Amino acid sequence: MKIGIKYCGGCNPVINRKRLVKQVMQQLPDDVSYEYFDFNDCDVVLVVNGCSIACAEVPSGKDIIMVAGPTIDGWEYPEDKLADKVIEKWSAR
Repeated sequence: MKIGIKYCGGCNPVINRKRLVKQVMQQLPDDVSYEYFDFNDCDVVLVVNGCSIACAEVPSGKDIIMVAGPTIDGWEYPEDKLADKVIEKWSAR
């Protein structure tokens, strides 16, 4: 499985984006690969926005997990639970 990771510009983050992605990566199987630029071959793209404005450009035609500040796909969670919720979303795919 290949996961794309797309970050926003980081101008006004209310969550620690890098820590979130690191926590997610630690929970995923070792055979998962990651892509940061070319999302064409990705099975899912994790779009990580530091705030609720969600300004990161979303790749079209892809399965997306959208983090926007303390929300994932529009549902709000405590920051310390975000990585677990991303894994739940990924596992449900």
